[in-house]
This record gives sequence, C-alpha cells and structure tokens, in this order.
Amino acid sequence: MTKDSIYLSEALYGSWLSNSFVLMTMSLLFYHMTKVQSLEMDRRVAGTFAVALIVVSIIMGLSSMFPYFQRVGSLVKKDKDKEEDRYRTMYIVLGSIVILIQIGIAATIVMGTFKGGK
Repeated sequence: MTKDSIYLSEALYGSWLSNSFVLMTMSLLFYHMTKVQSLEMDRRVAGTFAVALIVVSIIMGLSSMFPYFQRVGSLVKKDKDKEEDRYRTMYIVLGSIVILIQIGIAATIVMGTFKGGK
C-alpha cells in the first residue's frame, strides 16, 4: 500500500462530499429565497425542489462513501494498517452523520411545506 493510494481515495471522497455540501447549500439558499419571497414561487414547488436537491446531495454522499470504504479497506487489509483503518472509520462515521443531518433537514422542509407551515 502506498500513502498516495490512501491520499487519492481521501481526496476523491472529500471532493464528492464537497459537491454534496454545495448542493445542500444551494438547496437551503433556494428554499430561503422562496420563504422571504425574494423569489416568488409556490411553497410546495419550492419545497419539492429543495428536497430534490437534498436527495441528490445525499445520493452523492452515499455514492462516494461506499467506494471510499472499499478502496481504503482493501489497501488497509494488505498492510494491516490500523491507523488508516481508524481514519477510514472516522471519515465514514462523520459522512454518515452529515447524511443523517441532511435527511433531518429534508424531513423538516417536507413537514413545514406540506403540513401548512410557513
């Protein structure tokens, strides 16, 4: 195992998570713009678009997490590198927490939008 292989896997994972964060930010900014009416749109349509962007963000996060886990896992197994295995676990746990937060935000938007919230 080379450190370059680990770093490449981490860089790819980080890049995909960055893309996920951009989508999440875009979703929340769009939703906020419709809430303060700087962009006029039916709240249900706005909520649907915002949640769709969050869902795409979640899918991007998950689709980057699994290959990262597998790539680094195969490299760690070859060298039995416990330290890298701990980092891999930490990155997966933190990525999972981000995804859970995104799911919570999407659920909040859905409840606020379709249950008559403001």
